[in-house]
Amino acid sequence: MIKTFKIRFDLGTCFLIVLASATDKRILMSDPNYVAQQLNHLQSELQDLKVQVESQKRTIDTQQLTIIDLQGLTNSQQAAIQKLSNEDTGVVYTRWGRQDCPLLNGSQTVYSGYIGGGYFNNPGDASNSLCMPDDPTAGHSTFDTNYSPSNIYGAELQQGYYVFGLPQNDEDITCSVCRDTLHTASIMVPGRTECYPGWEQAYGGFIVAGWSNATASTDYICMDSKIQAIPGGQQDDNGVLFRPAVTRCESLPCPPYEEGKLVPCVVCVI
Repeated sequence: MIKTFKIRFDLGTCFLIVLASATDKRILMSDPNYVAQQLNHLQSELQDLKVQVESQKRTIDTQQLTIIDLQGLTNSQQAAIQKLSNEDTGVVYTRWGRQDCPLLNGSQTVYSGYIGGGYFNNPGDASNSLCMPDDPTAGHSTFDTNYSPSNIYGAELQQGYYVFGLPQNDEDITCSVCRDTLHTASIMVPGRTECYPGWEQAYGGFIVAGWSNATASTDYICMDSKIQAIPGGQQDDNGVLFRPAVTRCESLPCPPYEEGKLVPCVVCVI
């Protein structure tokens, strides 16, 4: 590159021509002051970059902590929702013949007690069975019980004690009310020893009902195959009298059923 400088003297004007080339650059690079100036500039830029990186790292760390807190909050919310769901859902059923509930996940005993119902020979007594709790609370009433009230008696297994593993007839029978928090529906299936696919068995046993020649009617219930009787309740006190039910081949199709056979049952949940 050619650089031209104009110089004026009293006697006239002359021109100074200076040639600048790559040699000038080498001279500059070899100048300690110039090199130091460039290094200082680079160090200043590097320091600025380090400050920016540290700032971004702190921002990322803060965001990660926020994400962790949000995840923890979400997990806590999900646990609370699951707890509320378990509290608000479930199925309740009666286990006839036992004072405890099946050993299933989510199964709880609401209460236990004794089977109650109408007297076997009273034509006007109610036909359905009740599970009466073993810790009743007395109600306050001014009702005159002399005016033919509706009555609730205890229940006995009058015949077929050996079917349920009892030592004798006329054993008084227990019951329990169960809540299953992991399932939403229950069903009693007569005539089967196992549940249909997709259902889980809560308990199994045999269908019982009142004596056919008795005056009062009863409902069919699924009595647990391993009855827990009430201690000291072996007297023949009557009340609700249950007997194992058997099939009769008249209007009931045989096959698949058979004449005079016990009717198994299962209580299933889903």
